[in-house]
Order: sequence, then C-alpha cells, then structure tokens
Amino acid sequence: MSRLRPETVLLTVESVRSMRVLWIVTLGLLLVMEAQAQSHFQNCYRHTGNKGTIVFPKGPDYPFAEGDEIAVLTPSGACAGVIVWTEAPRSLTIWGDDMITPEVDGYEAGDTLVFRLFDGTEERVLEVTYDRSNPIYQTDVYRTNGVYVLSEVAVENGGSKAVGVEEEALPAEYALAQNYPNPFNPSTVIPFDLPAPRVVRLRVYDMLGREVARLVDGSLPAGRHRVAFEAGDLGAGVYVYVLQAGDYRAVRQMVLLK
Repeated sequence: MSRLRPETVLLTVESVRSMRVLWIVTLGLLLVMEAQAQSHFQNCYRHTGNKGTIVFPKGPDYPFAEGDEIAVLTPSGACAGVIVWTEAPRSLTIWGDDMITPEVDGYEAGDTLVFRLFDGTEERVLEVTYDRSNPIYQTDVYRTNGVYVLSEVAVENGGSKAVGVEEEALPAEYALAQNYPNPFNPSTVIPFDLPAPRVVRLRVYDMLGREVARLVDGSLPAGRHRVAFEAGDLGAGVYVYVLQAGDYRAVRQMVLLK
C-alpha cells in the first residue's frame, strides 16, 4: 500500500442488526489507520460455527494493492479473520467464539471490532482506531450473523479529512443490480434503485420455482436501496431473486457456494 504513505486512511462502514434478512443502513462508522511495524497475520481462527461478514462491494476506489492483507483482531489481539486483497469484490468472515469449547476462540457478542491492514509492499501494518466524532450507533461491535458493508474509502492528506458519506442523488430509473459478492457464502447484498416511492416485493426462489426467502414486502422511499441476504440455511446452487416495484419487474440469478 505504498500510495497510502504518509497519509491516514478513513473508511466509512455500514452495519445492520443480526437478523436472517438483513437491512443495510448507513450509520457513519469512521475508521482511522496509522502506521505501526508488525508481521503478517497468522494462526487466525476459522470455522468456529459463529460468524459475521464484512462485504467489500464493487465500486469504491480502494487504496489497497494486490497482496495486502485485511484482518480483524479480537480485543485480546487474536486474529479472527483475514483476506488477501484482490481487485475483485470480496467479503471477509469475522469468526466468533465457539460456545462449545471452554477457551475463547473468536469474537464474543458486543466485542469491539478491531481492524488491521498489512502493507505487502512495505511490510508494515496499519493500526485502526475509531474517529468517534462521527456517530457510530454501536456499529463497531460484533454481532452473530451481522453484516457490515464497506461503503467508502477516502484518504486524509495534510490537515483535511473526509468525514461521512456523500449524499447520493436520487436514481433516474428503476434498476435491479447484480448481488455482491457473487458467488457468495453465506451472505450477499442485493442493490436496487427506486426513482419514486413504491410498494416493493423482493423474493428469492430456487431453480424449481419454490420461494425460499421474502426480503422486502412493503412501501419504500425513493433512493438507492441495499438488502443483505443470509443464506446459511440453504444448499449450494443457483438462486433467482425477483424485484417487483409497481409496474417494474426484474429478475437476476446468484450462486451460493458451500
């Protein structure tokens, strides 16, 4: 991440409550990363049966390079999840504590999320702290099955600082976008645009036409909407999601891997 030096990186994160069907709500969590010498992330917890997900959607100009590592650490400093950065949209699993074992081997409910970024080019780690001048509404804590969507990456240069998320203009037309990440396991986000308030239905079906999830069923305001879908109880395969908003109807496919 040579192009970060010597600035500070700010990330705005979105979060939702722990539910099977998860609504994404912008809550303005701001992360501030400062340089600190460390080694690669090793001995990370995996497959504890308890997890959350951080989604890196396609779109933002991330200031990361191929080979950089993004990790989450427990309050005790243990690695509870890591990915090696690529240009493709990615997701990072946050592993929670296995309640069956006597030792703590992951995040416990209410633990503060701790992020670290490893610069593979310069072999240094960026330490993350929270800028609490922005309201965070408990979005920096671990929740089982919680989904966190990275919505903005900006770089502080000199004395200026990017704060919050810029307000988006209302969409000009209806649109149902491809879910991200895709393929996914087990969480994904479905984006869609509404140019005007509408009664909306968003459903997920298997390839036999059976309904497997009702994600939206009610009135929504105009704007750019994102709904997170947790498919941990479903089998691997191709699924279809259908958006109905007034006279507008759109269908897309997504792939669940196990």
